[in-house]
Formats: sequence, C-alpha cells, structure tokens
Amino acid sequence: MADLIDNRDKEEQIKKLKLYLEMYWYRGHRDSGWYDSHKHRDPIYSGYWSFESGAVAKILGLDDSNLKDVPYFPYDLVHYKATE
Repeated sequence: MADLIDNRDKEEQIKKLKLYLEMYWYRGHRDSGWYDSHKHRDPIYSGYWSFESGAVAKILGLDDSNLKDVPYFPYDLVHYKATE
C-alpha cells in the first residue's frame, strides 16, 4: 500500500486501491484467525472489511465511488454521516 500513498495521482491511487482489495487483501490474511470464517459450521461470520483501505481513501480524499461494490471496502462506514 506504500506505493499507493506515495503516488500523488488520485486516479492512479484509486486504481491501486481497487486492485489491492480485489486481488491481495483477503489472500494476504491467510494466517489470520478469522480467515475463511464464512465456511465455519457455526454462524460466526460477520463480514470481512479492510478498514485500513477505508481510512486511506478518506485521509487521501479519494473519490471512492468506484469502490462502492468492491469486496472488503467499507464504503458505508467511510461515508457514515457524510451528508450532515
């Protein structure tokens, strides 16, 4: 994610963030205790969210409208009470 932050081209930043979420974020957490919890026999799954991606988009002021339906991006959280 460092190359995303170092780059100042906002369109390039959002493309890299989208690629990170779609291709690397979930797989990169294979060693986490929650990994594949959606496959557990008990109903323990509550969703996977890349909170750090939401924070980066918010801090950098990115137009994250293209990320609204991207898996793991917490779009609703990033925009919570944004209209007030």
